[in-house]
Amino acid sequence: MRGLLVVMLAGCAGVAAAPPPPVAAVHQPLGTPLTIPGESMVYEIAFRGLRVARVQVAVGQPGWVGGQRAIIVKSRGVTDGIVALLGDLDWQLETTIDLEGGTPLRTIEEAVVTFRGKTETNREDTADATHTVHSAITVLRGWHSAPGQVAQLELRIADARMGVEIHEAAREFLDAAGKPVVRYDGVARSKFPFKIWISDDTARVPLRMQTSTKWGAIEVELVEYNAPRD
Repeated sequence: MRGLLVVMLAGCAGVAAAPPPPVAAVHQPLGTPLTIPGESMVYEIAFRGLRVARVQVAVGQPGWVGGQRAIIVKSRGVTDGIVALLGDLDWQLETTIDLEGGTPLRTIEEAVVTFRGKTETNREDTADATHTVHSAITVLRGWHSAPGQVAQLELRIADARMGVEIHEAAREFLDAAGKPVVRYDGVARSKFPFKIWISDDTARVPLRMQTSTKWGAIEVELVEYNAPRD
């Protein structure tokens, strides 16, 4: 139960055939991370069109950790809609991100799952430099991509690790957000496809994520964005 719900919260799993890569692929690192201190976001997660979870994300203020410039990003996700009738998940992720390289310096993840009257708590506190969802999105926001370029990274979600390849697929207009976006298509473990839409402006806010599974489509949609106060 915990594994399935965390995958839904992360919006990163699937079993459909992977999309073809760009014709002229040029592999490159994602580059300098982009963070906007003080911003916050709320996302709704839908499974087969039904709302199943809600995630709040908050970005802290930059500081110093062990002589390195760093920033903390926190997320909290809870079950919502019909899934809340079956069980409850309270999931929290805190990532301290190196502002120069974009990799995690420390990750704290905790999940409290209640299912059929039983509660299970899992907590991990690690100094693993493997990308979390937080740090991966941060370096993706900072990537000044061009058609034909492909970026690769290793991603850790809960207990799973996976290689991820991603490329710029299109620049289009996202009606739901009412603004131009950059769409990135990616594949995890060489077979799990996903799409991410990021605003095509200086803020580069993640607006939407989508993937397919053998059970149905998972969609993550931004429903609230709060810019930092002056």
